[in-house]
Amino acid sequence: MKQATRCIVCGGTRLTGMPTWVAPFLRTYVWHTSTDIDCRFLTCEDCTVCFYDLRPDADEMERLYSGYRGENYVAERARHEPEYRRVNQGLGSDREVDVRRENLEQILRNVRGTRPLSRVLDYGGDAGQFIPRSLEESRRFVYEVSGVAPLEGVIAIADPASAAPYDFIMCCHLLEHVAEPFALTRELARLAAPEGLIYFEVPWEPHFFRRVLRRIGRKGWTPPPLHEHITFFTRQALRTLITRAGMSVLACSIHRIDLDGTDLRVISMFAAPGGADPGSPGKSRFVALAAEFGRWFFMEARKHVHSLLRSPGGPEGSIQ
Repeated sequence: MKQATRCIVCGGTRLTGMPTWVAPFLRTYVWHTSTDIDCRFLTCEDCTVCFYDLRPDADEMERLYSGYRGENYVAERARHEPEYRRVNQGLGSDREVDVRRENLEQILRNVRGTRPLSRVLDYGGDAGQFIPRSLEESRRFVYEVSGVAPLEGVIAIADPASAAPYDFIMCCHLLEHVAEPFALTRELARLAAPEGLIYFEVPWEPHFFRRVLRRIGRKGWTPPPLHEHITFFTRQALRTLITRAGMSVLACSIHRIDLDGTDLRVISMFAAPGGADPGSPGKSRFVALAAEFGRWFFMEARKHVHSLLRSPGGPEGSIQ
């Protein structure tokens, strides 16, 4: 394992941290030890990303994601986390595929313009099932380390550079897992065609930013242990990562996806190679985190109102 001493997104050194530890599942599954492993949960004062200072090396990443969510993985994780099967039963389902693919389809229609997207790469895309249906006539490639077989019509490649350049690259729910997100983002920029598009999607986990806000001026908060997600992005952090890699941000939004009781929030961001982001990266850490918290509060309030309106009788009697 490696230990980060600088921000893994912006490279800055203004980091604040709190002690925590590695989750028992990872400790036994990846590091094969029953001894506690300590680490620190860090927040960057400049770009607002949150991350753990321990970063798995290439061999450790391979041990974790080879056979990812296969029988052995699920059995070992459920042994340490009995609720894992129930909490994650909607992940990887046909409904998740349909919802996420339709979400991307809608955003893509607004961004692609007249770009011909004839060569598509889903980087870390499992079997390629999340590639939009509108691109089924394109040459579709998938780069996946877990060893899962690709869907019919999707070409699995061992080296993404072997089929580059690509008109459209997808990087969905991957950056939060990798040890060096900047290196990966820079690689994706090199793989894209000059007029290509790169789509990033990461979880938006507002509970982390809510706790960080609460921690400002308070003591006693203990971060959760290091688990599969080792980096937690805000919109500002993801924007910083993309522009630092030499790309420009074309569109950004936050979406709520309801997977039969599993409430998934995601940041969706489209980027293009080259250029500078016209956004304003100079927000202070507190302002940026406050904006994330405000967005979370609005979405929670809307969700609560919708649940009241859907409930029998509504908040004040039946809805006509």
